[in-house]
Amino acid sequence: MLEPRGGVMDPGKFAPGLRKALLASAARVFERTAVQAVEPTRVGSIVSVPHGHIRAAQVVLTTNAYSRDLAIAPKRLAAPIWCSMVETEPIPPERLTATGWTSRSGIATQHNIMESFRLTRRNTIVTGVRQLQGARGTVGPREPDPEIVADITQGFRARFPSLPDTLIRDQLGEEMFRSISLAGAGAGA
Repeated sequence: MLEPRGGVMDPGKFAPGLRKALLASAARVFERTAVQAVEPTRVGSIVSVPHGHIRAAQVVLTTNAYSRDLAIAPKRLAAPIWCSMVETEPIPPERLTATGWTSRSGIATQHNIMESFRLTRRNTIVTGVRQLQGARGTVGPREPDPEIVADITQGFRARFPSLPDTLIRDQLGEEMFRSISLAGAGAGA
C-alpha cells in the first residue's frame, strides 16, 4: 500500500536544520533558559525567567512528555509512553537486495501491532514500536525492556526471513551495545 502523505525523517538532520532556520529568522531565541511562569496579557504574554522577564506577542512551549511535570499543565494532559527501537548490524548490499526491499523507503505496517522499518545510510535497519510502555512518575532515563526487544526481534525476523543470522544491536547507555541473534541462539557481546 502506498501512503501518499508522510515520509521518513532523520531527526539528526532535522533538529540542526530547524535551529539554523530559526537563528536566520527574526525570532529571538533564549536557549537553556528555564521558564518559571507564563502569564497571558491583553497583548501577548509575560514569560518569567530566573533573571527577569520577556514580553512576547506569541509563546510556543515545547515540552514533549515533560508537560505533565509543569504546574500550569492539566494533570491528565499527557501520558508519556516509551517506544523502543533497535538497529541491526550493517547488512551487505547484496543481502538487502535479496530481501526485495530496493527502494530504501521507510516501511510502516497498518495493522493493530504497528511496525516500522527504516534503512539507514550505513545499511542497517532500524525497527521498532510493536509494544508501547507507559511511564509513571517523573520521566527519566530508561533502558529497553528485554521482553520488548525480543518482541521487536521476532517482528524483524517475520518481516525479513532471508536475514536470519543478522544481529540486532540494542543500544544500552552511551556507547555500549548488546547483540541478540535473530536466529534465537542467545546473546553475544
